[in-house]
Amino acid sequence: MRSMKRILAPGCMVALLLVVVAQLAASAADRFDALAWFDPIQDVLIEVRRSYVDELDDEKLKSLQKAAIDGMLKELGDPYTNYIPLQQQDDFDKNVRGRYVGIGASVEIRDGWITIISPMAGSPALAAGIRAGDQIRAIDGVTTKDDLIDKSINRLMGTPDTKVAVTVHREGAPEDETEEVMVTRGRIQVSTVEGVHRVGEEWDYWLDPQARLAYVRIRQFTETTSGDLFEAVKTLVQSGLGGIIIDLRFNPGGSLQSAIEISDLFVPEGVLVSVKGRGREQEYTAHEQGTLPDFPMVVLVNNQSASASEIVAGALQEDDRAIVVGTRTFGKGLVQDVRALRSGAGQLKITTAAYYLPSGRNIHKWPESKTWGVDPDPGFFVPMTNDQIREMIDIRDELSVIREGNGDGQWNDPEWINERLKDSQLSAAVKALRLRLENGQWQPTGQEMNPDEELIKEMRFVEGLRDEYIDRLEQIEERLNSLASFIPAEDRAPIDLIPDDADIAGGTVEVRDAKGNVVAVLSIAESGALEPALRQAGLTPVATETKDN
Repeated sequence: MRSMKRILAPGCMVALLLVVVAQLAASAADRFDALAWFDPIQDVLIEVRRSYVDELDDEKLKSLQKAAIDGMLKELGDPYTNYIPLQQQDDFDKNVRGRYVGIGASVEIRDGWITIISPMAGSPALAAGIRAGDQIRAIDGVTTKDDLIDKSINRLMGTPDTKVAVTVHREGAPEDETEEVMVTRGRIQVSTVEGVHRVGEEWDYWLDPQARLAYVRIRQFTETTSGDLFEAVKTLVQSGLGGIIIDLRFNPGGSLQSAIEISDLFVPEGVLVSVKGRGREQEYTAHEQGTLPDFPMVVLVNNQSASASEIVAGALQEDDRAIVVGTRTFGKGLVQDVRALRSGAGQLKITTAAYYLPSGRNIHKWPESKTWGVDPDPGFFVPMTNDQIREMIDIRDELSVIREGNGDGQWNDPEWINERLKDSQLSAAVKALRLRLENGQWQPTGQEMNPDEELIKEMRFVEGLRDEYIDRLEQIEERLNSLASFIPAEDRAPIDLIPDDADIAGGTVEVRDAKGNVVAVLSIAESGALEPALRQAGLTPVATETKDN
């Protein structure tokens, strides 16, 4: 047996080498194909750099590179697959991951000045004495008057532990009175878990302190959201939680992993979501360990609850762990991965799969979809008008500000709280929880949703988009007519180079020089293509000659 092994070993080695060589050859072929695919792009770039009328600087070349990548991705027809250049990566991390380096404050433009909406809890801005309502008149001595908001924000961001001088005008102070505040930049992780209102820097989560009904709002799903939510709910449970409302309205989504972890906090077993893509199929299931107690739950959603929000709402609804109140969600059932490019030039956010609720339903709003998203439970459809939504958001934002006196009010009175918040969807959710605690049953506190009305609403939205394009076309037509009014009529009309009824396909065109010598005879492939080409080339008729056959 030992001698047999000695005889077989060289043969096995040869076979192994053949396999490796074949794999290398296939890999080289793939690599060659990729390089060959780029050949015309390189050719165009070389010619543009060599011959274009204006010399191209590095900035222009970078913009051409980004335009080439964006154009390639646009051809996929997927608005969620995007290239993030290295210089935009900080903004991407801020928007998607909720982290950045800066002073930690939300801002807006008021009266031409950058104005603090609120410093963030535990932020460098708050520690330095920056307050809500402060106008930032200058950053490091450079005025911010009429600056674009992104420009000023970029100046406030920077490297950890570096200082930035912020010249502020305090709310209510004389117009010409300012003071300089030195702020040390730090790493900011935006909190995505919020409550009813602020008390100092902390959130108060109680909606009905007597019935022990709580409210938690999730703004976005980031890598810290599940941990922050668990800590908040654990504290509420220890304080005798009777029921909870999870508000996912206006939540655009975020991390798939975060959505899975949050669903797993409330569901002890079974499938939470499944993901299917090219060569990828995976089910994510719940785990009993770490599951929170089984208290009554309501999830609030609206038409701007998307992606990860829909995963959580759908999983909790289909598992009968919570009822869903509000309106139909957005309908984004696609999964994006963020991948660093090997060149170091940036990142690619790419759609790699679709996700499916525990029932196996994909909720994406495809062009041919009749239904999409997650619907509220029967009897819990609660629509709001645009004016009601704006009033509710204004109040919610006001209660989120960190400032003196932000805890004032009758926050022990559930009826006062309900009236203060001006939120009919939240009121329906609170009423549902109270009825559930009283008799152990969920009783409708809203309306039945008519799916046909949702289709009509979507159609009206698409019609609005169409009307916007029509309005733009009408503006262009009006401008064309205005320009035409300044041009004599005989010069305005397009020249009829070829009679409309002439069948010239298969015929020829003779090209003569100034002396009348024929220098070329060209064949005509299509009748309709010749006249526009001649007109674009600036040709005009010299004489018209017809021949009868």
